[in-house]
Amino acid sequence: MAKADYFLASRPLGMGPYSGDAGFAKESGKDILVGVVDVLGHGKEAHEVASLCIGFLRERFHRDKHDLVRITRELHNRLRGTRGAVGALCRIELASGSLDYICVGNITMRVFGSRAKRFVPIPGILGYQTRSLAKEKANLGKGDLLLVHTDGIREHFGLEDYPELMGGDPRSVAEGVIERFGREQDDALCFALRYKG
Repeated sequence: MAKADYFLASRPLGMGPYSGDAGFAKESGKDILVGVVDVLGHGKEAHEVASLCIGFLRERFHRDKHDLVRITRELHNRLRGTRGAVGALCRIELASGSLDYICVGNITMRVFGSRAKRFVPIPGILGYQTRSLAKEKANLGKGDLLLVHTDGIREHFGLEDYPELMGGDPRSVAEGVIERFGREQDDALCFALRYKG
């Protein structure tokens, strides 16, 4: 039986063809790897930089999924000379629920459930300037919901605003978060993962 269900939903600004918010999620052996980026600005150029980021992260994650700091530092260097981005990388160990993560800039990461938690990102912009990079750790418990979303979604909402968060499947949760709390003037992306333990 699967240890986790997950879904990544996105919505470009104005429902157009281009988004500066991008992400991916994939299972790799006994882990789930997640990458989310929000490139500064909107439109085609932002979309091109976001696509560059995701291509780079997919390739690097495949080769070295355990060193999130190195991958993030390399992405930071790769983005020099571009408009820059904020982002989050996560590795979830399916057997234990152990979560390794690194989050730079205004990406929101939260856990709803038995151990509710709001993660504190490292200030900065990848490609420009960031503080010292460090991997952090957390643990997901059975039934916990991990949300990772861009600033195209309002940051401050709770279960009282969206009671279906704890009972919904990841697809309905991710799409529902964008629909309910997405900002009309920005791209929006939400990754939702339910850990089954």
